[in-house]
Amino acid sequence: MSTPIETIRSYGGLYTAESEIHSPATIDEVIALFHMARQAGRRVAFRGRGYSFDTQGLDSGTLISLDRFNKISVDVSARQVTVGAGATWGDILAAAEPHGLVPPVMVSTSHASAGGTLSACCISRFSPTAGKEGKWISRFTIITPDGIVRQCSRTEHADLFYAAIGGFGYFGAVVEITYELLYVGTPARIKTYVTLRPDTSELHTILLQAYDKSDNDTPKPPKEGFNSQPTNVLKPPLGGLGVSAAEPSPMRTVYSAFAIKGDKVRTMYCHTEYCTDAKLVPMMPHQPQLNARLVTEFMVQWFPRLGQAFWNYAYDHYIPGNDTYIDSVHGYTFFMDGNVRAKRLGRKIGMKFRAIQQTFVIPLSKELFDEFLAACLQGMKDAHTPPAMIDTLCLHADEGFLLSSTNGMSGYTLSIAFESLNDDKIVRITKCMKDLTRRCLEMGGRIHLTKNVLADPDDVRAMYADALVPFFTVKKKYDPDGLIGSAFIERLFVR
Repeated sequence: MSTPIETIRSYGGLYTAESEIHSPATIDEVIALFHMARQAGRRVAFRGRGYSFDTQGLDSGTLISLDRFNKISVDVSARQVTVGAGATWGDILAAAEPHGLVPPVMVSTSHASAGGTLSACCISRFSPTAGKEGKWISRFTIITPDGIVRQCSRTEHADLFYAAIGGFGYFGAVVEITYELLYVGTPARIKTYVTLRPDTSELHTILLQAYDKSDNDTPKPPKEGFNSQPTNVLKPPLGGLGVSAAEPSPMRTVYSAFAIKGDKVRTMYCHTEYCTDAKLVPMMPHQPQLNARLVTEFMVQWFPRLGQAFWNYAYDHYIPGNDTYIDSVHGYTFFMDGNVRAKRLGRKIGMKFRAIQQTFVIPLSKELFDEFLAACLQGMKDAHTPPAMIDTLCLHADEGFLLSSTNGMSGYTLSIAFESLNDDKIVRITKCMKDLTRRCLEMGGRIHLTKNVLADPDDVRAMYADALVPFFTVKKKYDPDGLIGSAFIERLFVR
């Protein structure tokens, strides 16, 4: 079973691990790896394409990469796509888009794999209307540690379905996934118009427009507890969308980025929808291939305060209010590819390119959100750590994925990004994020587990307390010997 030991790192550059990486190409090879690990008294863990900010894809010991499971098959009539766990989102979109079909929820880099994002139940800028990724997963195939190949859906092995989506690879090897697609027409484009406000007073009203566009009803408060059904979120179809090719499905969203200038918090609202306008009028951040984007990424690394300077320049000059932009779906969706490109180049020439991104989910209350935003701004000011970016959107309560940050709770996300980090800044940001996580817990919120989790594990366990018993019950059922490990899960949830 021995292969050379490799040093691997998290995408944010804060964490490394010494691992023995195996890349099976068939189900039989995965089962053989499970058997060999059991015989050797070792445990295994899984790694996607390596775009996790924290330790979600790191484990010292034996790591299994499923990158070679990368087949993609589009069923145009059923409006579904079935993909291998190693298929990248760039390739998935490229296969579906010529048919006027798109996955409703795609992460912000084309290089991430479907298996990796399933394991995190990821979100996108369309999540205010589309929900999280798990909403659009029809079924998946998983190899559990006993070597049994199981088909999981909402009706078959449902306990495993709701635990493994967002379960960070803790239950087995997900090798194939079927997603529902939306018909948006051809040529598929994304239209964005930007509105500007001098403060956050209208944030609650404007962000909730995405709710109104996804359903005619007004937003409803979430039900108490976990496993409540989502309200007013665009629902995935059962057995196809049931609309003709002449009727593209509605898909609109609203999200906000902040331009912080002194004590002022100015807001830029992006109102976005799919369209079929042929002429492209792209926004610069949605052109990751541009050399100007590369230069911007490097400048933020050399001069960290340029992060907010860029957003203030965009507010004042680059993005006039009410201007409309037309982007390709690829450029709009995978806007972080510019950051990926810069990090790859920077690390080749010896730059560390360390970054932190942490996302909080605050219950859907204007008062709570305003209080938490003020706490964030003051905390970062006290720590002398200005963010490169800070943004927000609304999420509905989802249907019960156990470790989802919106399991049973609608809320605002608040995502904070820091770039160009030295050791001293990392210490200060870590303390700030831990303090903010405690405040988030006191407000009834949760930390979103997909990015960095700089937090006291006791606080994270308290946030997810109602989910942990069913989560570990499923673990005991399908992996009683603990063959599969996860340094990330065990750091946060195992005492």
